[in-house]
Amino acid sequence: MTYLGYKRVSGHNVLNQAVRSKIYDHIKENPGAHYSAIADETGINRGTLRYHLKILQICGKVRALHGTGCTRYFENNMKLSEYDQRVLHHLKNDTSKRILEVLVENPDVSRKDLSNVVGVSGPSISWYMKRLCADGIVSAIKEGRHVRYRLNSEAAATLCVCDG
Repeated sequence: MTYLGYKRVSGHNVLNQAVRSKIYDHIKENPGAHYSAIADETGINRGTLRYHLKILQICGKVRALHGTGCTRYFENNMKLSEYDQRVLHHLKNDTSKRILEVLVENPDVSRKDLSNVVGVSGPSISWYMKRLCADGIVSAIKEGRHVRYRLNSEAAATLCVCDG
């Protein structure tokens, strides 16, 4: 439908525009893509990207997951649950990914053990663990003065599917 020279965008014609289609295809091929990565990898100017991402979200084609310090984009096709998207969000960060790998291999690991294996400071491990716990991916079990971390069962199942 055209109104005063403007074509109305809706769910059925949203991908008829070349730039929007390019953005959507990129997100489809790279679930959990970060805004900057989409801009860099597609060569689309950031202002244009912001505009088209908003249209894709309004029309229900793309879903934004807002995390700590960044937003990641997913195709809105119900293939990945919101929980799976949160896990994937953490897997896109190298340090979080390494922490999750250690937790898969060694349940009930301490902050000190994580720090030694991952190679980052104790306070950094605490920062990452706080976010992983907040997203329901990891549980913190307090034993006296010490805390041990364990993957939640749903996260463990999701990570086993991702690894397999």
